[in-house]
Formats: sequence, structure tokens, C-alpha cells
Amino acid sequence: MKKFAILPFLLIAFYTSAQNFGHYYPYWEEAVGDVVIAYDDGYEILGFANSGDMENYLFVLRTNLNGDTLWSKQIDIGNTGSSLGYISACTQDNMGNLYLAPKYSDSANLIKLSYDFEIVWSRIFAPEIEIKQLLISKDNSLLFTGVNSLQEHCLYKSDTAGNIIWQSVALAHFGWQFSLAYSPAILEMDNNNIVMASVLTSIIGTPMCDLYTFTQDGDTISSSPMPWILTDMDTDGNKLIGIAHTESGSVYWEDNLLVNILPDGTLLSEKSLIFHPLRVSLYRFVRNTDNQFVATGAVSSPTMQETQIILHGMSLTGDSLWTNLFLSSRDTWPNDIALSNTPGYVVTGFFKDSNDKIAPFLLKTDSLGNINTLGINKPKNTYQFSVYPNPANKYVVFDLKEDLISNNLIQQIVYITDAYGRLADKIIIAGGKTVWDTSNVTSGVYLYHFYGGTCIKSGKVLILK
Repeated sequence: MKKFAILPFLLIAFYTSAQNFGHYYPYWEEAVGDVVIAYDDGYEILGFANSGDMENYLFVLRTNLNGDTLWSKQIDIGNTGSSLGYISACTQDNMGNLYLAPKYSDSANLIKLSYDFEIVWSRIFAPEIEIKQLLISKDNSLLFTGVNSLQEHCLYKSDTAGNIIWQSVALAHFGWQFSLAYSPAILEMDNNNIVMASVLTSIIGTPMCDLYTFTQDGDTISSSPMPWILTDMDTDGNKLIGIAHTESGSVYWEDNLLVNILPDGTLLSEKSLIFHPLRVSLYRFVRNTDNQFVATGAVSSPTMQETQIILHGMSLTGDSLWTNLFLSSRDTWPNDIALSNTPGYVVTGFFKDSNDKIAPFLLKTDSLGNINTLGINKPKNTYQFSVYPNPANKYVVFDLKEDLISNNLIQQIVYITDAYGRLADKIIIAGGKTVWDTSNVTSGVYLYHFYGGTCIKSGKVLILK
């Protein structure tokens, strides 16, 4: 165990009394934020780092409510190989203890940390498994999913000392063709049944996603193939709400969906979430106190030369409420999102600066996904974009007062969807006034989503015939 270490206070951000900010923490040679935890008086980031003569150690960074560093601690968990480790799953019990699963560790695949970040125990299970998701169950046990050495995707239950109570094999795929197996979520329903999604991405062929339901004793109740890839799930009464995407090949994601399904895989509804001229991948979401979802993910250029973090607010039925972009970089990805105890959201991940230095970031937004500091945040919108008439009959005018884009690889586009999220039209905005001919659409409420680089605007227009 390494001794407690206080790192220098070096922040690339501006102070804000409103406690909404974007901070970047370049303390290490290389580091990534994997988990963010919100407290009444500040935030904690956990991840892995390389620094000096020490490689692949777990770090904890504590900040105040303004994102200013208070302290950091490094935790040696043993050999994690040549690749930078990361936390593939993490959960916290009501005593403040953390249970986390490190990736690329030869010494442990499940670790319990006390509230002051001392290792209580670490475990390696046989056959060796790679843990994908963790959950504290209603009876104060650990539920976790993983892939064992036989490439079987399994569900496990253990006590809080790490002793296995039962194991259930959920899915077995053999052969080299499967490059990635993971569980986007594991949930415990009101009736104590356990739901798990299992995803396998194939080097050759189409990726697969299956939904499994188990009893509290690990017996399989049902299994069902899904028509899309689930990336995160939540419960809503006796049903599930999930973020999903369709995928062509193993590179480009075609669509992001909010789906309502029953635990047996019965589809109740699906709705497209967001349209964008570039590649959008939403893969983590949280539910706020207003019973709305906020999802985070990344927006990528076609050549993957630049990425941005996206935050997207939506209703439980998938209606778009707001969208914001942050942190333009050649390599920028969010890994975790959490509700803040002050209104808003906190997001962590990693950011590559102009010197190719990879370091953790922490975003704290208000309840509408905005921040008001000038550090590493979204550019200010200086554009004037208006839509009229509203209500409309024969046409709608999209009026852009200035050309936003200097990079001709990015188009200024308005996507128009109906109330069910189906694409009704797509309009290229070249500056000035662009008319949408509504003669081919029926009366009703339509949503417009304007994208111009980092500038985003959404709204509703009523068509009356």
C-alpha cells in the first residue's frame, strides 16, 4: 500500500460561485477518470494512472463543490500489466464502502475499499472472471456479472466478504470471433427477480444482445434476443427502460433509441433519441428528481479525429428536452455520470490536450446541462436562430443570422421528427432563411433539432392544415 500523497494544486479552469464548471486534472503522466461520486460537500473521481516510477495504480481525487482539488490518494493493487487499467464496475454500500472491479489486474478482479479508501479485501475467482457490472442487492449481498475463462457470460452472487453464494451461466459463446463481451446493466426488480443484458460484439458478423431474467436464487426464468444493442438500463415499475443503438458492422452506430421492454424481452415502445450529422453514441444515463433521464456519450467526426462529450436530457418517453456539447479534442470520452447533490450532473472521463497528455476531467452542470466557466467547456453560442411561423400551415422558415461553420466537413442541418421520434425531414441550412415545405406532412406537433458544429438548438413547431 502506498502512503497517502497530496498532489500539487494545478487546475485548468476558472472559479465559479455557481458551482458549475469544467475542470481538467493533469497531475499524472497518464490518467483516466472511470467513476465519479457526488457528496454533499464535493466530488470524488476514481481511476487508474501512470506516474514516475509507479505504473497502473488506482487513484482517488477529492474535490470541493467548485471542483478544486482537496487531496488525492494512490492505491497499489498489484500488477495490472502493460496496459493502463480501468474500473470496469463499481458500487457503494450504505456504509460508504466501495466494491470495484479493476481491468487488467493479475492480483484481483474484485476489491472492497473502506470509506477512507483502505483495501478491506481483494479476490480472484476461479475460473478467472472479468467482472462487468456490480450491484448491492436488497438483502445486502453482491450481484455481479462477468465473463469467465471459458467465455461464458455468468451472473454471480456473493456475500460482502467476497464469498460466492451461487453462479448462473447466462450465455456461452466459444471461438475467437467474439472480441468483446459485456453487461451494460444488472437490475433487481420489485419482485426480486434479476435482469441482465448480455452483449457480444463480433469481429465477423453482427453484434448480439440478449436479455436474461433470473430468480433471486440464480435460476433462469427467461432469455430473449434483442434487435438492438443495449448500453444502459433502468427500472420503471414492472418494466425496463433502456438506451439502445443499432449498429452496422463494428464501427458506426446508426441510431440511438429509448426503449421500453418487459423483463421477458417484450417490446412496449421504442423512440429515436437524437439526430446529428456526425456519429453520436449515448451509452450512460441517470434519472433525475423530476423523473427525467439525462444521457451522456460522445459525438465523433467520421474520421474519428475529434470527439466531444454530449449531454442529452429527455423525458421517460424519449422526448428531447435539451442537448449540450463539451470538450472538443482528438480523444475525449465520458465514462461515468451521476446526479449532483446540488441541482445538476457530474461527469468524468478523460481528455487529451494539445500536447497529447491524457488526464481526467470533471464536468459539473446545472439541471439543464449548462456550465458557466471558461476552462474546458462548450463554446458559447453566439448565433441567432429562429423558427417561424409557429403554428404553421404551408411552410416553416428556419432563419440563421450567421454562418456558423468554417470547417466544410461539418454541415448545418435541421432534423425534423414527429411526436414518435420518426424522421419526417432533413434540411441543409446554408445560412439565411431556409424554407421547409410542409405540404407532405400531416397536422401535429413536430420536433426540430438544429446542429451546427457545437451549436445545438431544439424546439417544437405545430403544423395545422
